[in-house]
Order: sequence, then structure tokens, then C-alpha cells
Amino acid sequence: MLALSSLPLSLCLSQPALRTAPTYARARPAVALLTELPPGFEDLMPAVVHHTPFSRHLFNAIMGYMAIDTTLFAAKIIKRRMEPGVQEANRLAAAPATNFGWVQADLRGPLPPLEDLDKLRVGVKGGHTLHLCRGEEAVGYASIERSLDFSEHYGASLYSHGKYGYYGA
Repeated sequence: MLALSSLPLSLCLSQPALRTAPTYARARPAVALLTELPPGFEDLMPAVVHHTPFSRHLFNAIMGYMAIDTTLFAAKIIKRRMEPGVQEANRLAAAPATNFGWVQADLRGPLPPLEDLDKLRVGVKGGHTLHLCRGEEAVGYASIERSLDFSEHYGASLYSHGKYGYYGA
């Protein structure tokens, strides 16, 4: 039986042109492709292992990190926006101090008490009418400045703003 199975191989090797395969400098070695193993050789063949390449694991890890990082970053922004008064307090704290005070103010009448102070007209600066108000009212305007003189007089933070640029807060 072995002689019959090796007969085609011995016929091929007897011809001189078929003895050596052409080789190239970068040629890969010849590999036999078998569709079926001969009977009795099944135990010798290792099981085919399908594995995921490392690049796929690396890609999945990077994408997972990006998803978690983006979610946490967005959660911080949403949390900050959901907290009442944080943006307004930050805006009022960042307001610059004004040099508009008692000397520049146009006070034709007495100053009202702090509880009644609601957009008191105090003068003109740079062609714009300035109003004096408390922080709750001032956050609705685009341009606000902290008035040091009037804040000291009332004992509370007061802000001056022009009538232009109302946000509608």
C-alpha cells in the first residue's frame, strides 16, 4: 500500500526539471495544504486556536478609556450647570471693580435703603447710563462692575451696569 501511495512522488522526482523548486530571495517556503488528514493522524494535529490579535485588545481598551473619560467630563459639566447659583456666583466674583464712585455719581436725591435698591440710576459713563443694583439683578446684564464705594456705603456687594446687553436672566 505504501508503495502505491509513493508511486506518484517517485515519478515526479525522477524527472530532473521537477526535482528542485524555483527559489527566490524573498520566496516563502512551500507549504502543503491538506483538506483532510489521513486516518490515524487526527490525534497528532493540534487543535486550531482562534485568538483575537493584540491590536484589537489595545483598540478596545483605548475606546473604553475614551468612553469613560468623556462620560465623566460631561457629567462634571452637567453637574455644574445643574447646581443653582454657581454660575451667577462665579460671574459676580469675577466682576472687575469700577472706578465710578461718589465723585462721578449723579445723585440728585437721597439713596434708597438696600431693600428698595433696584436699578438706581447713578450717572453716565462712556455714553452709557449706569445703574446701581444688587447681585441678583446684575447677573442678567452683559457688562457688570463691582462698585467699591457704594458697596462700602451699604455694607453689601453692589454692582453697576449699563442698560445695554440684558441677558434676560
